[in-house]
Amino acid sequence: MLLALPAYASASTLYVDDQGSDSVGANLCTDPNDPCATIGHAVAIQIGSGNTIDVGGGTYHESVTLAKDETLIGSAFASTAPGVTTTLPAVIDGSAAACPNDTITVSSTATVQALTIRSQSGCRDLLLDTGSGSAVVQGDSFDDAAKTVEDLTVTAGAPSILGNGFLTGQTSGDQTGIVVSGASSPAIGGPGSAANSFQGFARAIVVGVSGAGGATPSIDGNAIDGIHPGTAVAGVGVDIGFDSNPSLSDNSIATSTAGSTIGVRIVEDTVTPATTRATLSRNQITGVETGLADTDAGLVTLSQDAIRSNGGGAIVATDTINGGGNVSAKNVDLIDANSGFAASLNSTLLSLDSSIVGGGTASSDEGIDANGTASCTIVFSRGPSSSNPPCAGFATHDAPHFVGSTLELTSSNPNLIDFGNPVTSFGMVDDDLYGHDRIVDGDRDCDARIDIGAAEFQISGQCLHKPTTSVRERSLYEFLNISSEKKLGNYRLCVDGPGPKQCKTFRAAKRHGKFTDSVNWARKFTYRGAGHYTVKWFSGSHQLGQTRTYDWGPCAPRNLTMKGVWRPSRLQVINRCKVAYVLINGSFTAFDGDYHIKVNPIGSTAGSMKNFEIIPRDRGRIPRPAGGRRVRIVGVDVCDTFHNAHREFHPVFEMDYLKPNSTKIARRFISGPERGGTPSVQYTPNGRFHCAGL
Repeated sequence: MLLALPAYASASTLYVDDQGSDSVGANLCTDPNDPCATIGHAVAIQIGSGNTIDVGGGTYHESVTLAKDETLIGSAFASTAPGVTTTLPAVIDGSAAACPNDTITVSSTATVQALTIRSQSGCRDLLLDTGSGSAVVQGDSFDDAAKTVEDLTVTAGAPSILGNGFLTGQTSGDQTGIVVSGASSPAIGGPGSAANSFQGFARAIVVGVSGAGGATPSIDGNAIDGIHPGTAVAGVGVDIGFDSNPSLSDNSIATSTAGSTIGVRIVEDTVTPATTRATLSRNQITGVETGLADTDAGLVTLSQDAIRSNGGGAIVATDTINGGGNVSAKNVDLIDANSGFAASLNSTLLSLDSSIVGGGTASSDEGIDANGTASCTIVFSRGPSSSNPPCAGFATHDAPHFVGSTLELTSSNPNLIDFGNPVTSFGMVDDDLYGHDRIVDGDRDCDARIDIGAAEFQISGQCLHKPTTSVRERSLYEFLNISSEKKLGNYRLCVDGPGPKQCKTFRAAKRHGKFTDSVNWARKFTYRGAGHYTVKWFSGSHQLGQTRTYDWGPCAPRNLTMKGVWRPSRLQVINRCKVAYVLINGSFTAFDGDYHIKVNPIGSTAGSMKNFEIIPRDRGRIPRPAGGRRVRIVGVDVCDTFHNAHREFHPVFEMDYLKPNSTKIARRFISGPERGGTPSVQYTPNGRFHCAGL
């Protein structure tokens, strides 16, 4: 009679060691000094869910199914001999079982951690199947040398695959790392230690398979190296098809193996209109023959990516059946290091904004090869002078100068630094290709503007012509200089925004060589709340200079940045600046370091918002509020497309503790003046904060 069974009916730790004993079902595995011998025994006898199965160092020749939300974790065994230390990992090797038995099958919200997992050539190491939900695969090693199927398959749910090592040690064969199929949305990789590494695969990650498409994974921060041509499959870093729509950010895809290799391949499968899509951001693709191959897919967007191909072209886009194959690239570098075209288009459309095309070597400056009905839309970009319509129109042909083997700009790029699209706001995007601040006043003219290319030139120190402290105080001086109207006399200033239009007349005079009466003009207008304002200067009926626009109020565009937010591309912005009153009902620290604050709305200001997040860079200024506290928050209202499309403020720029039974502010916390780069945080007389210096 097993009287001890109820002792761990809620949750317990079960111990397994290859030197243990199952004792024909008598061992309950709960004593670390008397462990079970097999994982299968521990899985079979556990009661309830939430148990941890601690697997000691050694090799276990078995196949297991996890169906009770348990945690399977390896504990490496370290033995010390005189002068020698050896570590014995926990290895689950299913090669003794006949295929199609996979080594580990997960059909619950289980965790598989710190194990080495192997299988037969025709079997998978790990299957995340129906019911796997938010399962976690973390810190595991997949090191089969030669297989005919993938190491890991995801067929359902939204599991997290973090910090694993996939290693074959091969330079040939048809090895595949991960296959994502069905309507699944796994997180593959993440920041820092959450990134996965792949070495020696023909295909590292495959998204979408025939008959099971529609996958929407996020593929972030992974290191994919040693891609090689296969015998039955192409050599591809990330292979996308079958109605899938993944996002890829901060990945490195590289190879030094000769032959036909592709960094990212996106293929539509005869569907009209094209439904297979992809979003790329800050990825580095180097050494492969072709960087990005897009055949008939829906729109593929790139932002701050760098592609350096080796003879086959940085981008090859083709439309054969459905009007697909179009690519939109903003602040990217497209370079072929072996005299290939930077982009080859076959009846497709390429949109380039603030990007560098060609110029990777002194002897090779290939541009865009346009065939069939191909066309281009090019603004604020660099390309070779040899380019011809329909893909010409580059703003500059100057050869780019980079720092060493990187794509960081040197100071010898006067027509690239601060020459990107002036209306492009990277306030809602994280850093540049290398994790640096994106909008920097690189030419130090006191007018920060985005650079051309994937990397922002970094410079410290003040600008050479320091402006006055406020946009409002600068306006008269700026307009008079822009229009070359440096005359003294009467000028009329009109401000149009929320509320009635306001016009005032000023007399410009000089004192000590500077215009006067410009410093106080803002005080003579009524601030009519947050919104979009236009400013015009007139001399008589003649307008001086251009119409200037500003956003004033609780937030301003240059302060609305997602800097420090993990995977900002997953957040669909609903309102760039919103104020809400909420009641705190709990919090926890998320895996990316954010304070995740759960809330109940107060009144209608918060709408359907369920939480807000304080990101790590702001945690020193904005504290984690206690449960039951009433607060006012200012931040970006978003829909988190990765987490069940719920509404949240992410990030928050300000949090105010409220007085009891009141909406009056008792104490205020703000994220800090550096969030927007150059603007400073100020307060209007009525206590609402706005950002000056925009």
